[in-house]
Amino acid sequence: MVKTNLNKKEVNKMKKTLLLIMVLMFVSAVSFADQVKVTVELQGKIDFNPNGLDQCITFELLAEGHDPVEVSVNIHFGGIFSPEIGVGIITVPNRNYHCIAARNKLHTLRQVDDSFYWDEISGQYVANFTGENQLIGGNLNDDDVIDLKDYDIFQALMSTLYDSDGDGVVDGNTPCGVFTEHADITGNGRVDLADFSFLQINFGKTSETGCRVEPDRVAEGDDGHSWSSSPCVIATACYETPMAEEVKTLSAFRDEHLLTNGAGRTFVKFYYQHGPKIADYISDKEVIKAVVRKSLRPLVWVADKTTQ
Repeated sequence: MVKTNLNKKEVNKMKKTLLLIMVLMFVSAVSFADQVKVTVELQGKIDFNPNGLDQCITFELLAEGHDPVEVSVNIHFGGIFSPEIGVGIITVPNRNYHCIAARNKLHTLRQVDDSFYWDEISGQYVANFTGENQLIGGNLNDDDVIDLKDYDIFQALMSTLYDSDGDGVVDGNTPCGVFTEHADITGNGRVDLADFSFLQINFGKTSETGCRVEPDRVAEGDDGHSWSSSPCVIATACYETPMAEEVKTLSAFRDEHLLTNGAGRTFVKFYYQHGPKIADYISDKEVIKAVVRKSLRPLVWVADKTTQ
């Protein structure tokens, strides 16, 4: 064995660093849910209730290798300056999402947010359905086009007054759980010619096509480098080859359990920012490499049992 001038303080520091990495790795892997901050704009509300408006917005998310996830949430729209904009938080299973769509099943077409992304600072996904991406009103039967069928629904419900909570006050709220046809597009609680204007302006418009799964999509760093094609740098330094079975096992654990969710990807980025420095430091220190290999044994064992 090659002797090194390694003192006890250095060994303890290295142990603490490795312990932190292992704890972060497991916390990331067992994170069962991600959050998505959604900002939604309803197209051109003409007549808005001063108390605001509660509407059920349905979101569809796609992640490669998984079926679509659909989540509906009540979002409150209100405010003096931007009454047509509402903000909400939805919770979804932790996966590597790359696409999100939104719609109000009772009133709007579906829109897709092409700028959907994971925000590392807040630790959540961010979706924006505003401006050119706002939800277009006039689709009253939840199909993909505003047409004569929607006009027929409007005509049948003309002059209807809505009171969502039975308090005797007319309102346009459509919280989640309302499934009957509802033609109050403006949100004032009445079906009138203001609602018909949406049918006129948007007649013939269609929903944006749904998101498509990209089977070859891989998790990448900010520089475009694919983390899933890189070996675990610290383990590679310890076992002196990326072909070691332990390195392969840890790499598979990263690909299957860390790169598949937001928290895991944040950890992986942290690892590849700081791991190379540790790997370079221990590369010629046989005592430290032996300590690291011993410390990695329980992690390698768990990774082996949880990867396919």
